[in-house]
Amino acid sequence: MWNIIVAFFHSLILHLVLVLVLVASSWESLSLILTNFSQQVFLQNELKEVPKNRNLIVNETEILEELERLRLENEIKQTAQQDQATRLQDKKFQYEQLSTEKQYYLEQLRQQQQEKQQQLKELTQIKLEELEKLKILQQEKIILKETLESK
Repeated sequence: MWNIIVAFFHSLILHLVLVLVLVASSWESLSLILTNFSQQVFLQNELKEVPKNRNLIVNETEILEELERLRLENEIKQTAQQDQATRLQDKKFQYEQLSTEKQYYLEQLRQQQQEKQQQLKELTQIKLEELEKLKILQQEKIILKETLESK
């Protein structure tokens, strides 16, 4: 019996919490709806206050002149943007070309440096060989000298 009563109160508390959450969320949406409604009413009242019998004199030529001026202004802006884009493309092309030329020049310099290093190695090798030959010749000279003196 106590289990049923405890379960009933738990159920009642849970339902009260859910109702409070529902009321709180609907209260926020209700406040948003009321705020938007009051703004719309205020705007409608403002629009009603504007006199409807205003006599507006519109000069068609002035409007056409203004439209033409705006069109020309827009064309000038577009032309300036296109010119700037063209100049930027030209600069980009020149930079890429210069970069390519520099890379080619650097590659040539690297090749020349490698060739010079190879030549230097060959010359060093030749020098060492010549020094060896010179030592051998000097030794032979000494030996020949000694043999000539001994005779």
